[in-house]
Amino acid sequence: MKSVLSLLLAAAAVFAGSAKQISSYDIRVELTPQHGLNGTETLTWWNDSPDTVATLQFHLYLNAFKNSQSTFFRESGGRLRSDRAEGDHWGWIDVTRMKLRDGADLTKSIRFIQPDDGNAGDQTVIEAQLPEPVKPGQTIQLEIDFKAQLPKVYARTGFHGQFHLAGQWFPKIGVWETAGMRGRAQAGWNCHQFHAHSEFYSNFGRYRVRLTVPSAMVVGATGEMRNKESRPEKNTTTYTFEQEDVTDFAWTAQPDFLRMERMFEAAKVCTPEEVKAAAELHGIPEEEARLSDVKMILLLQPEHRAQAERHFKALRAGLKWFGLWYGRYPYKTITVVDPPYGGGGAGGMEYPTFITAGTMYSMPEDVNIVLEEVVVHEFGHQFWKELVATNEFEESPLDEGFNTYSTSRIMDKVFGKTAMPLPVFGMNAWSVLGLPKLGRDSVNRAASFSGVRSDSLIRPAWQYYDSSSYGINSYMRTHVALRTL
Repeated sequence: MKSVLSLLLAAAAVFAGSAKQISSYDIRVELTPQHGLNGTETLTWWNDSPDTVATLQFHLYLNAFKNSQSTFFRESGGRLRSDRAEGDHWGWIDVTRMKLRDGADLTKSIRFIQPDDGNAGDQTVIEAQLPEPVKPGQTIQLEIDFKAQLPKVYARTGFHGQFHLAGQWFPKIGVWETAGMRGRAQAGWNCHQFHAHSEFYSNFGRYRVRLTVPSAMVVGATGEMRNKESRPEKNTTTYTFEQEDVTDFAWTAQPDFLRMERMFEAAKVCTPEEVKAAAELHGIPEEEARLSDVKMILLLQPEHRAQAERHFKALRAGLKWFGLWYGRYPYKTITVVDPPYGGGGAGGMEYPTFITAGTMYSMPEDVNIVLEEVVVHEFGHQFWKELVATNEFEESPLDEGFNTYSTSRIMDKVFGKTAMPLPVFGMNAWSVLGLPKLGRDSVNRAASFSGVRSDSLIRPAWQYYDSSSYGINSYMRTHVALRTL
């Protein structure tokens, strides 16, 4: 146990200062009545490597939902977890203009590339040729116009009725890696296609997003809201959000959200004895071990109003124990989104300062493996991936596995063992039958030994034997390995 804590604390040491702001975005986007996006972005990219870079590569993640020929759709069959694409569900994104701010137009040089599988039908990565290479230490700015259609949500991003969850929704530059970085033989772009089981990888940067939506919408997003400007003649409102030291930006809009706020007041939540123990664990003064106050924002479905405090309790537990064990949460806000019935495909996902959860109308208190654990787990991704900034495409256990281990420790400490969800006629049969509650270590060990074990623990996410092997290795088996150390 002590060796594992040392490993995680070493990783958490990167939280102490600001990150290099490699890829920064200033975006204006408008949500249309047809669930489309009209946007323009100014990208500032700094080549902090010793390499001369002749091309730029971008993710166009929404094109994973463009047709049945995309690599994502071929691999997934149009489903993610228990959610499936239904009806006219397609989504897409087009770059209509790309130019350097000094005037050189790059639009005609854009081409689709497929670096992972050569699937000519996949359009989730583009490459643009620069008129002159970007020299080491040089910064460039690009102006990019784009149009997009959100899909009907079944895989993280999209819409359901008037609910919108926009994740991976804008043209997003890849990560330039120099030779030797994470074992690379040659310098180049790390810009993978969107796969059924892969998630994401990007540099830190500053984000300023001006989001225009119908005025009836309740909005949440990454970062802090800096401004709100209504235009009654158009029945629209523009929200401005800003955040630095993050790797991504996501937002949500729905007229039915109940917006609730609570403050995480560190001095009230953490006892002096707990702060002292954290300081000794880290080998730092107690002043440095103290946590910061954080505004907790919950966007809840009206029918789940009775579960509001359960969400806040779980979020408070995450802020406290991740903070004490791995370093204080460095941002001023954290937003939790509760997707509506039918929009569950957006649930259980993480973005910087912004997470999605998921519950149901009658969620028993003793089943804390669903609502509470999802909130703690998705908050934990603020550390294991977002702050450490691992590559989820190629090294998913370094975020999902580390986070499963950390989440399990918190859940057992704060909430204790859990009944398993077994709904029958509106009741939880596990609880009614008096079946024993389980600890997370037992649940994860059972899952780890129940599936295919021929895969190596870490490999590119799309190369695991199947979805079950991806899940077991990325989550449970890594938990068991860390727990065993």
